[in-house]
Amino acid sequence: MKNQKRFFGFYLSIFFFNFQIMKKNMGTLDKVVRFFFVLIIAALYGIGAISGTLAIILGAVALYLILTSAVGVCPVYLIPGWNTIEKTVDGGRKRSRGRRR
Repeated sequence: MKNQKRFFGFYLSIFFFNFQIMKKNMGTLDKVVRFFFVLIIAALYGIGAISGTLAIILGAVALYLILTSAVGVCPVYLIPGWNTIEKTVDGGRKRSRGRRR
C-alpha cells in the first residue's frame, strides 16, 4: 500500500510539473511574426526558389513555427524563462476588446 501511494504521488507530481511547464508564453505579435515567416517559406517553396535539403529544413522550421503559434507555447522560450505575452500596467493579462467577462 505504501509503494502504491509513492507510485501514484510520483506520477501526480510529473503531471503537475508538465502542467506548469506548458503555460502560454507567446504574445500576439510573436504569433503574427511567426506566421509571416511561414508564409514567406511557403511562397519561396511555391515559386521554386528553394528545393532539396534546404526545402526540407525550412519546411521543418515552418512546421515548428506553426505548431508553437497554434499552441501558444514556445519550448525554446521556456529555457531562459522568456514570455512575450502583453501585460497591463497592473501586471495582469491584457483583455481583448471584443470579449467581456
